[in-house]
Amino acid sequence: MSIRVNKNTKVIVQGITGRSGRFHTEQCVDYGTQIVAGAVPGKGGTDVNGIPVFDTVAQGIAETGADTSLIFVPARFNAADSIMEAADAGDLVYPFAKTGFERGNANGKSIKFILI
Repeated sequence: MSIRVNKNTKVIVQGITGRSGRFHTEQCVDYGTQIVAGAVPGKGGTDVNGIPVFDTVAQGIAETGADTSLIFVPARFNAADSIMEAADAGDLVYPFAKTGFERGNANGKSIKFILI
């Protein structure tokens, strides 16, 4: 398995406005990760610590060039839908799942999950 994340990776955080999303985003930024956007339905046009938030992953990718999605959406808030949204937004998006999702295939697109 190759590593697909490096210093040039541009990350969009799904669920950035939630408690876990906000906390882990701050940790990632402190570590040096390029967090370029967040995505939360209904919260587009806002920001979290200067990081712009978009209503959809596709909007965030179009505006920022993000190529990776970091997902902090609890199962009770349709985490599976968030994974599918990231997969549908572009072939270069590799979602990261917080909870036990496995490698899979979504609508014919290969998705690689890294559990954190």
